[in-house]
Amino acid sequence: MKRIFGIIMLLVISVSCGESKNNGSTGNSGNGGAVPEVDLDVPDKDGMTVKGVVWDSSTGRAMPDVVVSDGRLCTLTDENGRYWLATDLKTQRFVFVSVPSGYEIPVSRSSYCFNGYETLDLETEEVQQFNFPLTPLSGSSDRYQVLFCGDPQISTAQSGSHAAYEDVVNSLIKYKDETDLPLYIINLGDVTFDDADENATVKQYLGRIGIPTMNIPGNHDQFCAQNTNYPPIVDDFYSPDYRATAYYCRDFGPNNYSLNIGKIHYLFLDNIFWYDNYWEKVQDCFDEEVLSFIENDLKYVDKGTPLMIMTHSPSANDVVNSNFREWMLNYDRYLDLLAGYDVLNWSGHLHISGHYVYTDEDMARVGCEAPSMESHVVARCAGALYIDCEINSDGVPRGFIVMDVDGKNTSWTFKRTRIWDNGNDQMQLYTPSDTEDGYVYANVFLWDNLWGTPQWYENGELKGQMQLYTEKDPMYEKEYNKYIAGGGGGDVGKPGPHDTRHLFRIRPSDGCTSGEVRVTDRFGNEWTQTCTW
Repeated sequence: MKRIFGIIMLLVISVSCGESKNNGSTGNSGNGGAVPEVDLDVPDKDGMTVKGVVWDSSTGRAMPDVVVSDGRLCTLTDENGRYWLATDLKTQRFVFVSVPSGYEIPVSRSSYCFNGYETLDLETEEVQQFNFPLTPLSGSSDRYQVLFCGDPQISTAQSGSHAAYEDVVNSLIKYKDETDLPLYIINLGDVTFDDADENATVKQYLGRIGIPTMNIPGNHDQFCAQNTNYPPIVDDFYSPDYRATAYYCRDFGPNNYSLNIGKIHYLFLDNIFWYDNYWEKVQDCFDEEVLSFIENDLKYVDKGTPLMIMTHSPSANDVVNSNFREWMLNYDRYLDLLAGYDVLNWSGHLHISGHYVYTDEDMARVGCEAPSMESHVVARCAGALYIDCEINSDGVPRGFIVMDVDGKNTSWTFKRTRIWDNGNDQMQLYTPSDTEDGYVYANVFLWDNLWGTPQWYENGELKGQMQLYTEKDPMYEKEYNKYIAGGGGGDVGKPGPHDTRHLFRIRPSDGCTSGEVRVTDRFGNEWTQTCTW
């Protein structure tokens, strides 16, 4: 009888789940495969509001020791694949599996967005049951690539934002068609620009690409209660921060979750916090819910496992001092929770590229038991927002970062949507003809303090090292000035040129009209680019 009841429960839950599931890029339904051999008749437990079973859809057998979470609490499945959670229905919206290594990431059949969650019924007082069938990968999960996209930010109010993102979409499709490795996309927040109606449009774009995609919310994906275009869709009973993410969570699911791919653990965190219902009361912050989730999630992650942490606002920075700690509330507690791990922080928000490896001196200044950490800020994938320019305000062009993963080893490169003269995917050169100041410039998009210094060659002979030049990108300055001269200016200051930390220059020899820049990245790859003028 229990076996029959379990099958009936599976059918009921499958019907009520809403958007269809697709565990990974193969197109197999998460509810397909073998009939579950597990007992789906899970008894209630005192104090527990959510329960369920996790099983392997290819064998029908229970999966023990799998992490299940509500975005705050986490627990392991028992030997029969069963779990229980004392979920607070006043604060939590979802239950999800932290997908274990060796299994496909559940994604929607239509949008390819992460779909390994179930939505809680906030109106019932009954114990809710959610079962999770997981599909094993056909091969090893250790070798793959992640494509990081910063701030897509499409909006009907921003002319050109659709065309710019369409360019990125086509580039991602082309990259997928040319690559044999498994691929995953991570969008680093601000999926749209104050325009929840465009969530569906973004999902259509992602469905065209056809790569499993994980998202996180940004500040422009959230709406205060005073926003007349998007009034609250949850009761006043809930906190301002809960209400602000209602549209995002309706369309994309959890704002805090985790999963495993190969030997790496991925944490997706919402670090935009709303104090009340007004725009001015929002801060970059790790609030109690996020900190609790990190703490509970990492209880089940070995210290030897590398962490990839995704936030919209940079959760690490080269300014490891009191100013940054004031900017990012609860920053010390965040670092304490990560102590002993190797951490790569990936974020967007700033629309510029920034990469920093913390030194021992940096960690000493933090003053707590800090992790081994790096900060990687990904420029907006579609280029400058307000002036519809193909490059961002620090000169980084439209494109995305490709992280290559082999076990615990990672490396990354940039992939731009279009190559210009005197440029390649990793750098753009500007000649004396471009700048009219007698210098050759090299904007090395992903340069950090573990790269070598770019070197300048003339006729194959080394002439010297280029000097780091923390100033404005010459090409973006020209584009910005054209925007202002053409009558732009409603948002003057927002798209203005930024000082860049990855721009170098050198004065070539008298009479020289061509040369070559060579630079070695942190992974030992040498990149070269010639230029003539």
